[in-house]
Amino acid sequence: MSTLLWFATGAAGLACSWIVSPPASTAGRAAWAALVLGFLASAGLMAFDHRAALVLALPIAALSAPLAVIRRHRAGSQTQEIPAARGRVVAVLLGTLLFALGVNVAALNPAATWPESVLALGAALIAGVLPFHRPVTQSLRNAPADIRAPAVLMFGPALWIALARWTPHPAWSGLATLLPLLTLWLGSFLILARGDLPRLASATVLFATGQVATASIFSTSAASAVAASLTAPLMLVTLLISKLERNSGTREISELGGLARRLPRLSIALAAAVFWLLGTAVLAAPQSLMAASLHGRPTTSAWQALGEIWPVYVPQVIALWGWLLALRDLLVGPERSLLFPEPLRERVSTPQADRPLEDLTAREFAAVVVFTMIGLAT
Repeated sequence: MSTLLWFATGAAGLACSWIVSPPASTAGRAAWAALVLGFLASAGLMAFDHRAALVLALPIAALSAPLAVIRRHRAGSQTQEIPAARGRVVAVLLGTLLFALGVNVAALNPAATWPESVLALGAALIAGVLPFHRPVTQSLRNAPADIRAPAVLMFGPALWIALARWTPHPAWSGLATLLPLLTLWLGSFLILARGDLPRLASATVLFATGQVATASIFSTSAASAVAASLTAPLMLVTLLISKLERNSGTREISELGGLARRLPRLSIALAAAVFWLLGTAVLAAPQSLMAASLHGRPTTSAWQALGEIWPVYVPQVIALWGWLLALRDLLVGPERSLLFPEPLRERVSTPQADRPLEDLTAREFAAVVVFTMIGLAT
């Protein structure tokens, strides 16, 4: 995917996010402005070759998401949610310093070997690869629903593609190659654990981080291709989860159920986005993680191929199973009252009046469909 096509996909995702889940306050609009600025900076990182662009644009792109979360929470006096985003700011500053140092020294002295390790460490800090994943996942979990989808773009695909664009060749070597795989496995098990809606979204982003990082073991072009293919479905899944959270007024999956009947448009869109996201590792063969894993490896049978890629294939199965369980609970599970949770139902005599949930409007559903078509086309 070219830079222009990815920029069109990202811009369409931001427009869809604004239509489906617009900011609810002045602070939300200010946070959105920071995220759009970071998006433009990431596009500059992909478009320009001069190393000055890396030094100037990478900090803006990487800092836009945590600073937007801090701005949004500070306006709402939710200061207890800020430390995770501040930790992300520190990780980003250190990571950009190390990454820029590694890229510049490698360009000036190609014979040196230590810049590769510095570059890899900086990339791991910025991308949120294990063991530096918690600032990203905690910031996403704490992000308000009205900015979570654009924040995912700047926590994830925009940075992943920019890092791959500036990495001269695969920087993972030796035991360090275990970190992307461990990130992939951890993300899949966190999806299986589910928890609440923001936790499910952050686990899905961590799983996608592991996919891109694992692809970067084989080649930087594979990492860019995988990140580009994940951009639209990852934003869409996060957007629909955030929309459900805003409409229902709850983060708990256990307090929701029967959405296929009550919210048919949102249910169809969410199920399609989830299968699109999880299918990108297998179905989009020229740019999939499975194709990158098998590239250059002689395989004479399906069993031999499975033996070669099982460290990548098994987490996909775990993540799929976790999402199937989540969709079962949300879409076809028993309907639950938000006003009278399960433990209190037998203790009250008041008739249970469920809070009405708003489905996607025709305009919002059309925006999701258009974004999906753009993502599939690019």
